[in-house]
Amino acid sequence: MSNIVIDEVYYLDRKIPVKVLKALNRSRTVFKVETPQGSIETVEADRLHIEPNLLDLVLQKN
Repeated sequence: MSNIVIDEVYYLDRKIPVKVLKALNRSRTVFKVETPQGSIETVEADRLHIEPNLLDLVLQKN
């Protein structure tokens, strides 16, 4: 079972911060999320991470 918390911010593919809106199935493996641009996407729980990929963030700043 997924430990994804509704209304919390997670990082989609460890890159893009998204807000989790709701679970789409009882097993909580698929979620609706809102991207920073305001679009709504359906993603699987294994694509949501608590922390970003720090190496990507460092490379973006340079």
